[in-house]
Amino acid sequence: MSATRKIGAVVGAVAAILIAAALFWAPRIDANPALVAAGETRAIVRLTAGALEQYRRDKSAYPSSLEQLVAAGYLRQMPSDASGKPLQYRHPSQRQNLPFEVWSEIGGSIIGNWQ
Repeated sequence: MSATRKIGAVVGAVAAILIAAALFWAPRIDANPALVAAGETRAIVRLTAGALEQYRRDKSAYPSSLEQLVAAGYLRQMPSDASGKPLQYRHPSQRQNLPFEVWSEIGGSIIGNWQ
């Protein structure tokens, strides 16, 4: 066996060991339902914020409500967090340097587009 093949075999073996160790010892996010719900809600908030920005680019203004965003076809349905509660929307924002706020409170934490 050539030196190059030996090195390739060693690198492959080390990589396999590292992957197996990572899979074995890595914390499982799906083992914690609160983390899963927070992650899903964060993704929904980001998607909704993106739809709001697209609406503004197309119509030169933000919608007055999320219902208006749905009615205009930017979202298929009213956005809700992982627990099924509708997202909250405020325009104009009460936060400095933020045109709007989209958020939800889930598991005692507030997840919003400002985070």
